[in-house]
Amino acid sequence: MSTFPATLRESVFFLLQHLFSGEAIVRPVYARPDLDAAILTLIEDMLSTYAESLPTGD
Repeated sequence: MSTFPATLRESVFFLLQHLFSGEAIVRPVYARPDLDAAILTLIEDMLSTYAESLPTGD
């Protein structure tokens, strides 16, 4: 998380919190445990891509 500037860390934290809170609501209705790994990989890829696009400050 330290890759993200301090001004974005709180927003990223709450984005992820809401993402997984939403999953807790939807999962009992649409149970697809086989998608867990794919969802986590997608989130990781999205955050990595976004982090790489941020200025490094060098």
